[in-house]
Amino acid sequence: MSSALKFSLCLTILAIFAVPAAHGDITVTVTTSLAPNAYGSPSWSGYVSNAIYALENGLSSYGDPNLPTYYSDNSDLYANQPLVTSFNSWMGYADPGAEFGAAFADELGNRMHFGLLITATHGETFNIDDLSFTSSSSDPSDGLGFSWGTGPWTYAPERVGLIHNPDGSVTVLDNGEDGITPVDEFIYVGSGNAYWPLEGAADPSCTGCSTAQMQAAIDAEAIADGGYTYTGTYSIDGVSGSATFDVSAVPEPSAIVLLASVLGMVGISLRRRLAGTGK
Repeated sequence: MSSALKFSLCLTILAIFAVPAAHGDITVTVTTSLAPNAYGSPSWSGYVSNAIYALENGLSSYGDPNLPTYYSDNSDLYANQPLVTSFNSWMGYADPGAEFGAAFADELGNRMHFGLLITATHGETFNIDDLSFTSSSSDPSDGLGFSWGTGPWTYAPERVGLIHNPDGSVTVLDNGEDGITPVDEFIYVGSGNAYWPLEGAADPSCTGCSTAQMQAAIDAEAIADGGYTYTGTYSIDGVSGSATFDVSAVPEPSAIVLLASVLGMVGISLRRRLAGTGK
């Protein structure tokens, strides 16, 4: 066999077994967390800061556990917890100030979020305009499922890009920079979703409702939702990562069922999915 032929054969073998760098050098890690309601929560920005720090540093929790800004990696929930409301609530309780303390008084429920960490090694980079997301829930109507496709993106406090420079310095992108800018690390508080009690009611904000009526709305929605799983998947450059919430049904005390029946709980069958935070 000639030297030229041997060389050609060697190149062919290498090509067959080569793995694209984007597959071998990019890792997508997805983490589940129950967050404050991004739409109106006074603690949202504080939660974002804690979540970004925890995700970047591989921490399962970060912050003050006595505050709504606390970040915790948690996938096991009850159906009364991942609910957002137009009235004050937290973790399935109306009047959260009385239940959890003054710091929680103005909260508007909780959302499931799929936190994201993408890291590239060996000099590989990526741009987040190539990132996509899809989610689905196991309930028959897939009531929480939604998705979004690739680009355009910008960097922001909840979507942070990092460039680790050869001199050891790190360039941080978190203030409107174009998502096409190549980075080697990306931290994202994540897209997510939640159910909303009282959808379809004449007054979905429940203005004038008593605390008992608000609590009844939460309890009835939780019973209607039952148990389900909710899975989110991010994909970029042919690499994907997923995580799943396991939401257990709330036991149905006869008192709750009776109260929901008496009040009628308008709109239970018209539950609204609150659109994901998207990009």
